[in-house]
Amino acid sequence: MKLEHYLPIIEIKPRAAKNALVVRKLPEVYQKLRIQLCSKNPEGYREFAKILLLNLEYRFEDVLAAVEEGLELHSPTQESIRQILDSQFSNPKVLVKEASESSLTHLNVPVDAPSKYDHLMGGSQHDGAA
Repeated sequence: MKLEHYLPIIEIKPRAAKNALVVRKLPEVYQKLRIQLCSKNPEGYREFAKILLLNLEYRFEDVLAAVEEGLELHSPTQESIRQILDSQFSNPKVLVKEASESSLTHLNVPVDAPSKYDHLMGGSQHDGAA
């Protein structure tokens, strides 16, 4: 079982992070984090899931070290752990999602008439100027 295989599911269903077997097999620091976040707040599993999802952007070892530091600083939130990662680890995983040309060709962006802007600015297209 690999965490990265479960992260897309955890992203969609954050409650799965609380009881997933793969999460229970993670190092002890993650168990401490899970217990701390979920015991303080019934919605703590959401924050826990956000922290797990950092593994999509950073190496597992770096996230693990940042979680340890976050717990030591009594600030185990996704924002504080991301800040630790950004300040200490300059080599995040590079996840490039290339947009295919075919998906861009079907993009339909509506364009409003310029007269709507004129109306918002206090004038109108037919204000007597010739």
